[in-house]
Amino acid sequence: MAHSGSAGAAGEQPTAGESSSAGSSQAGGTAQLGGSGGTGGTTPNSSGDGGYGGDAGYSGGGHSGYAGHGGHAGYAGSAGNHCGAAGSGGRSTPPNALLRLTTDPVETAECPTMRPTPPPGWESDFANECGCDELTCPETETCIRVLQPAKSALGGQDIPRNGCFALCDGSDDCEAAEHCVRNLYGLKVCAPACRSDADCDACTPCNQGYLVGHAGAVYADDSQSRCAGGP
Repeated sequence: MAHSGSAGAAGEQPTAGESSSAGSSQAGGTAQLGGSGGTGGTTPNSSGDGGYGGDAGYSGGGHSGYAGHGGHAGYAGSAGNHCGAAGSGGRSTPPNALLRLTTDPVETAECPTMRPTPPPGWESDFANECGCDELTCPETETCIRVLQPAKSALGGQDIPRNGCFALCDGSDDCEAAEHCVRNLYGLKVCAPACRSDADCDACTPCNQGYLVGHAGAVYADDSQSRCAGGP
């Protein structure tokens, strides 16, 4: 009776590739070779064949780990309000809607005619500064006719008068601490005024300048706008 050959040793299983850590570049493990064939039968006249060798192991192929994704950058936090609850303290507002006067910036050399009589005790507020009675302006100023609003609570009429004004086209015409802004009469003049909160220190508002006239009229005067607490 023929002896059958012994079974060839089974090929060893390929070693699995090690798990890659996120972002690692480690390669998979190398596969082992297949087992050798079994020994053939030794009995005479036997026809048993040697066993077949085991299959060659497959290449180990642990996939390289994918690069780990970077964490998203945190968003910048909002700036804190270092001014506190009183950050807008010192702001004042006009009592009524602002009116804006306009004046043609033309030089005059004549006295106003048909002038109403100023209220007693307020003559100086409506007096001419130039253009008549041999009154003249400094070389850097221009004599211009303006309309002086009637005084609050005194009544009467708005009165024309001649005044001296240092006109400007822009802030480059002014001193370092001044800006070219419109005054009570709508003329552009240099003044140590603020134009917005940005011209003031942090947490300090720019308060609009104005004049309260008769019967509740409120006239804008940007040349008198000042940072809260300022001169």
